Amino acid sequence: MRRFNLLLILRTLLALVVIISAIACDTTVTTKPQETSYPTTPSIAAVSPKTQNIKLADDFSDSNSGWLALSDPKDETRVAAYENGEFSLSIGKDRPNLSLLAGTGKMTTLPDFTVQVDARKASEENGSACFIIFKDIQGTNINGAGYAMYLADDSAYYIVYYDPGNDKVVQKKTGKLTNVKTGKGTNQLKITRLGTQTDFYVNDYRVESITDNLSMKSIANFGIQTFDKNTSGTKYYFDNYKLYSIE
Repeated sequence: MRRFNLLLILRTLLALVVIISAIACDTTVTTKPQETSYPTTPSIAAVSPKTQNIKLADDFSDSNSGWLALSDPKDETRVAAYENGEFSLSIGKDRPNLSLLAGTGKMTTLPDFTVQVDARKASEENGSACFIIFKDIQGTNINGAGYAMYLADDSAYYIVYYDPGNDKVVQKKTGKLTNVKTGKGTNQLKITRLGTQTDFYVNDYRVESITDNLSMKSIANFGIQTFDKNTSGTKYYFDNYKLYSIE
């Protein structure tokens, strides 16, 4: 089974504005993904009459734009780097069930937003995923709620939620997509949060929609994950990160 180090990722988001957290907790994916076909036309979250304003954009062409790996600097098996106009994240061999999150001090908290990033796999091994994530951060509270969407290298997706009241991660949705670009193809991951609704997209097609009763101000980011049977490591490239406020 695949195991995710999700609590570490969610809490580590606080490091975008303060320090790197070292708290970790595992959760196990127990639901077998089902085949999911995309509709023939994109299903985009309605934001009218509101507008989207860009708050942060980076094509990673400037190696001094301030992104870094949110991990122990002494951990040489988890590496972030600017490479040829992209931002790479890699996890070395014999490090299964491990996550690596990218961060920048330029982040701002937003209640309603769209965040998106392009991701492509650089390595040949199986048993890894890229993800996009957001976490409620208000004041010094590191225990706010958060969501993440993972796209695995076998075209499965996993949407998870961090429940701050019970201090655990809950798998909310899972499926296996038929229209993603496999191998080293580029896929766009996107999340829109509008009021209490969160929509999750792959390549501009809405995969899932979740409604809750939470009032959130969030920061949003991206990362990679190895699963519990992956001993070969993994590497992904990211490009065209964009964060919009919905106003």
